[in-house]
Amino acid sequence: MKLGGVVFDCDGVIVYSLIENWLKTVEIYQELTGIVGLENVPAELKTPDDYISAYNKAGDYLVFWENLGVGDKVDEAVALWSELEYPDHTYVYDGIRDVVIALDNVPKGIVSSNSKKKMQRMIDKGLYDSVTVPIFDPIIGYEQVEKPKPDPEGTISCINEWDLESGVVFVVGDQDVDILAAKLAQDQLPHIKIVTIGVDGEDYGFPNKGPGFWSKQPDYWVSTPMGIINTIQKKLPGYELEGGILVKST
Repeated sequence: MKLGGVVFDCDGVIVYSLIENWLKTVEIYQELTGIVGLENVPAELKTPDDYISAYNKAGDYLVFWENLGVGDKVDEAVALWSELEYPDHTYVYDGIRDVVIALDNVPKGIVSSNSKKKMQRMIDKGLYDSVTVPIFDPIIGYEQVEKPKPDPEGTISCINEWDLESGVVFVVGDQDVDILAAKLAQDQLPHIKIVTIGVDGEDYGFPNKGPGFWSKQPDYWVSTPMGIINTIQKKLPGYELEGGILVKST
């Protein structure tokens, strides 16, 4: 079968942004509640590990804020999220540049709960110093959808942008909501075969991730960015790396 494209999540797959996300969440919580000082925030926000564990347990952005006691102010939290940045704490994972180059001839998109503007900034900073052509198209953030993952809206919109008649599309995520969204998208895209890839956070850079924390399991697991390419080759025999670019052998 033909490789139709690859849909990436952003945070935790392309960029490491745990520290930035934790700092932003603490600041937003303090802004919404008036609480001052890290020592006074809930246990769920004391450390980056506490934050990501609480987020994984909630399984949903809205539930996460409800568990913190500010569920009625989610719209405010979303607005503040798009305004705050801690760029010194965000970087592109080692190996992602090689993945992007390998997929040079393949449609690549991003579907994330982050803002499109922020994702574009992170990609520009981390990738365009070595790759000078447009990389991801489309980039779909929370502004472009009515419902976030696990709703399949963003994933379906991304794949539909490529106008594929058939083929295999890989969806790569670092949370079970990414996988669930892909599974639900499959139901509405019968002409496409969707294969899911989960990144194992303990090796990939995010703590408290991996199989034991996922309610919906992916088809494949990878522990490094280049594992994405290896998985594509495993699933689709006949695709080889030539000069660092993945091509289908004749």
